[in-house]
Amino acid sequence: MNMNSHTFLAKTIHWTFSILYAYGIIKQVDDLDELEDASLLNFEIIFAFVFLIVVMVRFFYMKDVKTLLGANYEMHKGHLFIAKATHRIIYFSLIMLPTTGLLIAGMFNFGILADSYETSFPESFEKNVGMSLDEFYIDFNNFMREGNIDDPPPSGFFPTEPLSKLVNFKK
Repeated sequence: MNMNSHTFLAKTIHWTFSILYAYGIIKQVDDLDELEDASLLNFEIIFAFVFLIVVMVRFFYMKDVKTLLGANYEMHKGHLFIAKATHRIIYFSLIMLPTTGLLIAGMFNFGILADSYETSFPESFEKNVGMSLDEFYIDFNNFMREGNIDDPPPSGFFPTEPLSKLVNFKK
């Protein structure tokens, strides 16, 4: 099937993402102290998850679509490579936006950021997480290098109780 345009679903995903991105830029949090408002923090967390899901859906839906669909002539392989590489870098950046926001929200929720004002970030991290940054880096590095993607998750990976019993979302 020869297509000269993207599908309706592709266009819908694109414009949903564009609107979410613009809204996120306009309504971004200017000061971390604003996150002390629990309703704002929860909204930002939900918004970040929705944004992340839309970006991931868009990436996986569009990754197999022919690049430069509307081109009137055959594109050089070098141009196609650059276009695909550029798009992947953009997707990586767009995935990291909500991911880092969720990390900041998590650190804020656990008090790491508040403690880091009084002490240093490494001391605050050790106090709240129970390991030094060096221990974390070593454990994380070992985690990333070990195992196979097809291995089942370790025991205890998934919670056995409802999340509402494990985490206080109303904090």
